[in-house]
Amino acid sequence: MSHSYLKNYQVLVTKRSDNIKSFADMAGKTVGAQTDSSGAADIDAEPKKLKDIVKGKQPVLYDTYDKAFIDLNAGRIQGIAIDGVYARYYVAHQPNPKKYRIVNGTFPAEQFAVGMRKGDTELDAKINAGLKALKKNGTIAKLQRKWFGTATN
Repeated sequence: MSHSYLKNYQVLVTKRSDNIKSFADMAGKTVGAQTDSSGAADIDAEPKKLKDIVKGKQPVLYDTYDKAFIDLNAGRIQGIAIDGVYARYYVAHQPNPKKYRIVNGTFPAEQFAVGMRKGDTELDAKINAGLKALKKNGTIAKLQRKWFGTATN
């Protein structure tokens, strides 16, 4: 793995009309997550933050986020636990992105890095040099601010 280049966070995607502005607002409501995702893992690892307060004390699990968005739009769930980067991508590609709210949570940050073949030291060195240059010229901080409002990496 390369050096990390982005700090990612789990968020909730909700419909603005549901008036959910915090994880606590999900009390008694239904949350969805993708099977085997870091969002589903965080829900299980830190149950007091979301799992213990949602309806059924379990997320509805989906094979893909597309299916979760179908249920969100149909009102079968009221929130989707999802990586912030993916959340912004999926919301931007919905027919009416303004009908959604991205709610920041308090799950631990995750580091994004580039994966490569374990023995490929030349590629590793090139990728890490490129990431170092992007960090030095401010590009990584700009991307972090764009996605999460913070330049911390």
